[in-house]
Amino acid sequence: MSTKKLGFSDSKGGSICEQQGIRVRFNINEAEEDRRTERGIDARRERKENKKMADQIREGRIRATLAIIRSNARSESLARLCRSDRRVEVLVNLLLDLFVGQRQTARQRLAAFRAAPQNQFTNLTPDMEASLIALQVNPRFSTTFSAYLPSTVITSEDSSDDSSTPTARRARRRRRRRQRQEIRQDEENRRRAKSCKWAFTFESSP
Repeated sequence: MSTKKLGFSDSKGGSICEQQGIRVRFNINEAEEDRRTERGIDARRERKENKKMADQIREGRIRATLAIIRSNARSESLARLCRSDRRVEVLVNLLLDLFVGQRQTARQRLAAFRAAPQNQFTNLTPDMEASLIALQVNPRFSTTFSAYLPSTVITSEDSSDDSSTPTARRARRRRRRRQRQEIRQDEENRRRAKSCKWAFTFESSP
């Protein structure tokens, strides 16, 4: 009685299973492998671009929220909102607690916060960022100051096969271009608003 050995590889790279006389070959479709590799590269690049864009928008909204609270032009709107919405008032006070003392009136604390030098806000701590994020996602705050907050990122990329088609990739590229244009436009609008404010202050001074 003869015994057959299991599992060799033949000279052409095919796997041979001699048990019961079965030969098995693994044929690799190189074109399909190339397509899969390309889709994987595109997906990784897309995720990287989406993350970068999301980080930029997150940073932009944090800075915009900080600018709203420090703005004298928005002080009355913020005061009215704090009086009408207890949650917003609490969030604003939590932010002010990180900068100014608690033994002052709300108006004094806001004035001290706005008078702080700009370089004090160059590198925000995690607590500062958390307070600003909590404010910007508050529905009443974001609605009241929507004109001064950058638009949020669109995250509609899914991992289905349809999303890897050329048409879907082109659509996503168009969305990303549109988002980048919106970010640039938001930044330009804020710069113009700031320059107009300073021009008005200069012209109004004696």
